[in-house]
Amino acid sequence: MVIINETMARRFWRGENPLGKRFKYGGEESDAPWRTIVGVVGDMRRTGYDAPVRHETFFPPAMEPGPRMTLVVRTAGDPLSLAGAVRAEVRGIDAEQPVYEIQSMDQLLSTMVAQRRFSMTLLGSLAGLALLLGLVGVYGVTSYLVTQRTREVGLRLALGAEPGQLVRMVVRQGMSVAAVGIGIGLLGALAVARLMAGLLSGVGPTDIATLVTVTALLALATLLANYVPARRAARVDPLVALRSE
Repeated sequence: MVIINETMARRFWRGENPLGKRFKYGGEESDAPWRTIVGVVGDMRRTGYDAPVRHETFFPPAMEPGPRMTLVVRTAGDPLSLAGAVRAEVRGIDAEQPVYEIQSMDQLLSTMVAQRRFSMTLLGSLAGLALLLGLVGVYGVTSYLVTQRTREVGLRLALGAEPGQLVRMVVRQGMSVAAVGIGIGLLGALAVARLMAGLLSGVGPTDIATLVTVTALLALATLLANYVPARRAARVDPLVALRSE
C-alpha cells in the first residue's frame, strides 16, 4: 500500500483515478515490490518555498520504518500549550520513545523563510529610501524649474492671462515631462524585476499593485512640485514678477 501526492497523480495518471493503480520503483527488471495506491494527498513544499513540488510517496510506518517520525497535531488554541499533554500520550504508548523539537507551525514556517525574509526586508528598506529620495528630488528639481519661470508668468499676467490658465499650463507641461520619465522608469523596473524572481514565492516579479502605487506617488509628487510654485507665482503682482531675477 502507498499514498501519493497530487503532483505524482497528475504526472503519471492525468485524467484517471489513480486509486488501485500499481507501480514499482526502478526499471522493468527491478526487484522492487509492486505498490498499490490507496490514497492521494495534497502537495507539500517540504524542501522550501522556492523549490518545485516533487512527486512523493508515503508508506505506513509498519512497512517502511524510519529512524524518526514527525507527529502533527491540530489545535484550536495555542499549540505549544498542549506540548506536555502530547509528550505524556507518546510516553504512555512507549516510555522510551524520545519526543524533541516541539514547535508550532508558525515557528517552523518562520525558520524556513528567515533568510528570505531578511533579504526582502533589507531590499524593501533600501527601496523605500530610494523612493523617498526620488520623491524629494523630483519635487526639488521641478519646483526650481517652475520658479525660474516667474518672470514669464508675470509677463503673461501683465498681458491679461488668467491665473488659473497659467497654473494649468505649467502643470500640464511639467506632467508631460514627468510622464516620459515615469514611462522609462516603468520599463526599467520591469526589466530589473526579472532578476528578483528567485526571491519571490507565489508572487510574480511584475506586481501590478506595487507598480501602480509607486507610479501614483511619483505622479502626485510631480503634480505638487508643479502646482505649488505655479500657484504661488500666479498670485504675485505682475510688476514684482517682471522685476525678479
